[in-house]
Amino acid sequence: KLLSLNNRQLEVDIPPGCENGESFLIEIGDTQVNLQVHERRHPTVRREGLDLYKEIRVPLDMAVIGGEVRFEILGAVKTVNIPPETGSHKTIRVRGAGITTNDNAGDLYLSVRIDINSSLVAKLRSRWA
Repeated sequence: KLLSLNNRQLEVDIPPGCENGESFLIEIGDTQVNLQVHERRHPTVRREGLDLYKEIRVPLDMAVIGGEVRFEILGAVKTVNIPPETGSHKTIRVRGAGITTNDNAGDLYLSVRIDINSSLVAKLRSRWA
């Protein structure tokens, strides 16, 4: 992370897995400076410890028959397998895909929301009518 301190630009290595409010010391020449981490709230991802929580939207047909869905999380594109007969609000756990520290990794919890596509609804109506 690039920081400004007393009109100086400093590049600081933030330890992996730091939590909100955690502090650590850095040395600048002969001086030690105590830095405290302040996390900004993310609009689509919530953090609890090393675990991450995110809502994903799944098309109705995929929720019924299963398949793979791609989603974005923290700048990366990931893929997860949706099992057949997945209901809305089901949680899918992806082990080890949360925050990673030097010796531990959290999990990613994906909350499924079913996306009802109007063209799919029209097809279903024509079949059932």
